[in-house]
Amino acid sequence: MVTLVLVVVASLAYLYYDKFVNKPKKPFELVSRSTGSDSKTNFSSGDSFVDKIKDEGINLLILYGSQTGTAEDFAARLSTEATLYGLKALPYDMEDCEAADLERMKECENAAIVLCLATYGEGDPTDNAIDFHQWLKDDGEGVSLEGVNYTVFALGNSTYEHYQAVGRLADKVLKRLGATQVCARGEGDDDKNIEEDFIKWKKGMFRSMCKQFNMEVPEGVENAVAARQYKLTEVNTAEKKVRVYEGEMGRHRSIPFPRTFVPDSKNPQMVRVKVNRELYKDKTRSCRHVELDISGTKIKYYAGDHVGIYPTNNTDLVLEMGRLLQVNLDAVLKLEPTEANASKRVPFPSPCTYRAAFAHYLDINQHPKPHQLRQMAQYAEGQDKEFLLHLASEKGAEEYNKWVLTECRTYAEVIKSLNTLNPPADLIIEIMPRLQPRYYSISSSNKAHPDSIHVTAVVVEYDTPTGRSVQGVCTSYLQNISCDDSYDLPEVPIFVRHSTFRLPKSISTPIVMIGPGTGLAPFRGFLQDREQDMLKLEGDDKLGKSMLFYGCRNRNEDYLYQEELEAFNASGVVDDLQVAFSRESAEKVYVSHLMKQHKKQIWDMLDQKGHIYVCGDARNMAKDVHQILHDLIVEHGGHSFEGAEKYIRDLQSRGRYAQDVWS
Repeated sequence: MVTLVLVVVASLAYLYYDKFVNKPKKPFELVSRSTGSDSKTNFSSGDSFVDKIKDEGINLLILYGSQTGTAEDFAARLSTEATLYGLKALPYDMEDCEAADLERMKECENAAIVLCLATYGEGDPTDNAIDFHQWLKDDGEGVSLEGVNYTVFALGNSTYEHYQAVGRLADKVLKRLGATQVCARGEGDDDKNIEEDFIKWKKGMFRSMCKQFNMEVPEGVENAVAARQYKLTEVNTAEKKVRVYEGEMGRHRSIPFPRTFVPDSKNPQMVRVKVNRELYKDKTRSCRHVELDISGTKIKYYAGDHVGIYPTNNTDLVLEMGRLLQVNLDAVLKLEPTEANASKRVPFPSPCTYRAAFAHYLDINQHPKPHQLRQMAQYAEGQDKEFLLHLASEKGAEEYNKWVLTECRTYAEVIKSLNTLNPPADLIIEIMPRLQPRYYSISSSNKAHPDSIHVTAVVVEYDTPTGRSVQGVCTSYLQNISCDDSYDLPEVPIFVRHSTFRLPKSISTPIVMIGPGTGLAPFRGFLQDREQDMLKLEGDDKLGKSMLFYGCRNRNEDYLYQEELEAFNASGVVDDLQVAFSRESAEKVYVSHLMKQHKKQIWDMLDQKGHIYVCGDARNMAKDVHQILHDLIVEHGGHSFEGAEKYIRDLQSRGRYAQDVWS
């Protein structure tokens, strides 16, 4: 009887989960839907943000596709600064928008869509714009945007081949669907000065919108300071029982059923760090091998995927923020919008302590933007105030770049550098960006390690021109995690971002892997995959030929996973292991030199339908590899210059030339 009851309960639970929780979402549906209570704006069931735009006379719907937080920050800034022009704006997450909502924008008088869209990796959309991007690739199927106003600000990095692919595609498709482009597309280049690009574009954009809506541009608006968006109050927890957040992430649309949800960037999973060891023999530098325990979770990964890790800020820097802002770090604060029906969500969970805000929610290591210096200038006097206003002006752009960016001044450093600057804590907390997850190429295989994710990360550390030592937020955080007590292992919040950086479907396909430094990480996972495949070979089955080009400074200092790689080579998991040592001889040898020596072998593998993979630096290494690839196709493949480029494009389109690179 007990068994029967348990079976019935389990069946009902499964049906509930399958029907209401795990119900698949159609890509960018034509049916408008309501949003959950944790979305950017709360609506009653059946409502659309279009109804809010019509009812409240909102002029700008600002949709953002953001991966690292920059596009979301730009959207929030546009929303805030719109008020200076007499415009009302609504910032909105791209994944909460449907095609039908875009089409309904024609019902809104004096309104326009502003798209802030980042291109991530090799022409990929951000996680929250995947469905929208697919709809764009389908040419906006089933939608007419006649009568809809729009503009686009695209974000990208020009070191990548598919620069601004998502933003440019959106501009093209919306225009083809009949939408009216109110302002020319803007493009921000993160490899140069994306902030300057944005400032220049938004000035023209706001003026174009005012003209479109027959509104006057207020005099001196570019130098005005926008009204505050939030009010901060301290909560007396002794008088009133409240839940105080201590660093938890916001549960955006989390599943209200037993913890069976798959973690993502908005709902990371706390996992234990079971191994944290040093890989370098060179004591002057550090590279960590970290193993994250995912047993008992719904986290799934494959070799080539990325893991996102939410770090905690350095304790000393947190204490310094408390001292500079003269706050009790253990006092509890609560943030609320200044307007009851504000469209902007509170940036992090509250009530929380100041300590939690500075440790877990705010990126205290970031540099203040020019418009934020203008806000801070209100709390300075004399020359300090004039200096901050100068840095925030167009004329002060060059000095801002030198004093803030080149000299790496954070919010704390700016405050310490100017004697009369004394900004209140609520201002700094409002203007600071949210602490974002850091992404790492997973260095393990799910076939070999189904219950753990491995991370290989060099600890970032350098001195600024002012003599201050700076450490990477996440790598220093990982470095300081201790796993000495096996009964009380530390936990970190993580999620997996799936990638298209994958081994060929057929194990017999030849592969060439190129990954100097920590660019080796995904290839360690690939080789573990191949080792597991080798153990299962039957009959005439065999692994395809493989080459690995790896580079480091010195075999006695920073040769990552040396014993593993040599064992893989000896067993035939990797047939040809080529290692370049740049500091072992008078003449520096890099991966590119070894590739030039093996052009014929690489071509032969490509000619046998092989795949080529590149992981590492986008600015130099990846470009060198591309050029060598082009040259060997000409020399050994008999193609012309143009023919070689066409050959490479064909490799990319067929998924035979994949890159996992960063700048």
